[in-house]
Amino acid sequence: MPDNSNDPKVTHQLRKDWNDYTSWLAARGMKGNPALDKNDLGGQMIDKYRKENPGTLVSRESIKDIQGEFQKYKDWSLGEIKAGRSQFGPQVNEGNYMKSLSTIDGIAGQRTTSFSFPKSYITTFDNGKNMGTEDKGFAITNK
Repeated sequence: MPDNSNDPKVTHQLRKDWNDYTSWLAARGMKGNPALDKNDLGGQMIDKYRKENPGTLVSRESIKDIQGEFQKYKDWSLGEIKAGRSQFGPQVNEGNYMKSLSTIDGIAGQRTTSFSFPKSYITTFDNGKNMGTEDKGFAITNK
């Protein structure tokens, strides 16, 4: 088993904050916008968001961690599909599943900002009531 002690820790709060950030971008017509890849606009948007939301954990420095977390989510969700606990949507297969996911490059561009963490990945609910969760890095489980 590989040593994961140096893996970045993406917290439950950072995942929520990322979703808030992508919602903020969407409200401005910028979520997944190709312009975010040019002239450091992706970084500038993060700076602007941080000024408006000083308590957020989203920062320029957190982008590589977030991109890595999306890779972990992709691997985890493929495992769920292979185990029969989930399934692909229409026209989706293993070859094209999350194909537009960004590489881990630290740029908050169009590909990275196209994705948000699914609610089911962030928290576990029972009949709409939060039953408590344990954050184990990229997987959230009932306590």
